Amino acid sequence: MKKLLKKLYVQELRDDVLAIADKKLCMDITVSPVLPAIIVQSKMNIPTSSDSMVQNLMRAIRCHLDSLLPVVEEDHLTRMRLGLAHSLDRYKLKCNPDKIDTMIVQAVGHRENSSIDLSDLVPDDIAAQIREASIVSLGTEVVDDDIEMINELCDQVLEVTESRVNLQDYLMKRMIAVAPNLTSLVGELLGARLIARAGTLVNLAKHPSSTVQILGAEKALFRALKSNQNTPKYGLLYHAALINQADPKLKGKMSRMLAAKASLSARLDALGEEGADTEMGLRARAYLENRLRQLESNTVCSFVFIYSS
Repeated sequence: MKKLLKKLYVQELRDDVLAIADKKLCMDITVSPVLPAIIVQSKMNIPTSSDSMVQNLMRAIRCHLDSLLPVVEEDHLTRMRLGLAHSLDRYKLKCNPDKIDTMIVQAVGHRENSSIDLSDLVPDDIAAQIREASIVSLGTEVVDDDIEMINELCDQVLEVTESRVNLQDYLMKRMIAVAPNLTSLVGELLGARLIARAGTLVNLAKHPSSTVQILGAEKALFRALKSNQNTPKYGLLYHAALINQADPKLKGKMSRMLAAKASLSARLDALGEEGADTEMGLRARAYLENRLRQLESNTVCSFVFIYSS
């Protein structure tokens, strides 16, 4: 057999090169002298090659093997490739039976990625139609029962919104009639919360301004006293417009002044004559706004003085 190969090589294959698909089998003789390609090179003086051209040639032969060999069917090649893939990667795969939701996470990721850019999936005109339909579509078929439930839910939302508007109008009218000065000072919603926290308008009028200031922050007050920490500076009054407009360093001072004016307004509304106007509340609000501007300007001036000195 060896003599026959040498004779065939001398006669027919002297100017040819032996193509080997595996680069490891075509290594240099100094690396591993026992490889088949090394034996062929050293014993028979046949040159070997495993470059990119050889790789592409072998890949093309494998892809068209069913047409080159009529006895080989495509089904047999598919089973062969599948078996080879399983045998090579069987020990590389790591399956975790605890993470049964991995496929769900991956599917959601693919779904989100496909919804971002459709240019690689469908033509541009179809992608534009899908984007336009996605604005008003739920992404699924809507049957008559679904439409009925959606309409009923929309009616409930409209009823709740209308009821909220009516309740706000009613609250404004009642607060203007019961506590006009307090409403003019802090607003109808915050005034109603203060009255609800105190119980009645008379109870709110009986509270000192220090209590009105932290009304609504009782838990924080007791927790601070128990842990020997700083007590809170404001409770429900934190939601007042004057407090929100103030600088963070001035919120505590504005809360103290607002609580004093709110206490006076509540006493006038509870113990004053019926049908009193909102003059005191408006004057107190104007005073606090002016005072806030003065404090902010003084803060800026003092900062400029310290920085310049």
